Amino acid sequence: MLALSREGYRWRDISISETLSVLSHRGFRSLARRHLAQGLDEMKRSVWRPMFVRELQRLVPEIADRHLVRAPAGVRAQALDDDGALVDDFLIRPEPAPDGSTSTLHVLNAPSPAATASLEIGSELARRLAF
Repeated sequence: MLALSREGYRWRDISISETLSVLSHRGFRSLARRHLAQGLDEMKRSVWRPMFVRELQRLVPEIADRHLVRAPAGVRAQALDDDGALVDDFLIRPEPAPDGSTSTLHVLNAPSPAATASLEIGSELARRLAF
């Protein structure tokens, strides 16, 4: 679901500049064209609890509103390519130094197993930075 701010844990956490940046991204517009109805439904379920409960009941018919406990939201960055495809794995981007060598590596889109894979990621970064 689209967060309206990089640290937008609540619906009222809105950054106009960050939202406009996302909306102007070619990849986001492509993704939105393909999945607009699903995205809007997800947003509606997020703010309208009865709709959320009805959707849960499709999977677990016995579940009721009283079984649910409100919890804080999390925000996770999701890389998106220019064609609107979600990047499923780590994205490692080099940044060249003035002499053409790699001065820094940026690890983007680190999914939830990042901590588990941290030693392997570190080895890969070291390999790429080795002279």
